[in-house]
Amino acid sequence: MDHRRSALEWCLQPGVKLDFRHCRMDVATAKDVENELKRIGHTLSPLEIVWSIPRRGQYGRQIT
Repeated sequence: MDHRRSALEWCLQPGVKLDFRHCRMDVATAKDVENELKRIGHTLSPLEIVWSIPRRGQYGRQIT
């Protein structure tokens, strides 16, 4: 199934926001995700929507 035929219920699920601004790399690793989930005290559920805040800001500028 492609994005044009996604079930509507997939888009209307609870979500969680993960903050990766502290990461030194431009890509969050699986360990980074585990650590962030532990930090906020959250366990992912099936179909849960995940938002992430990357280290880089708008247009790829480094956030300081």
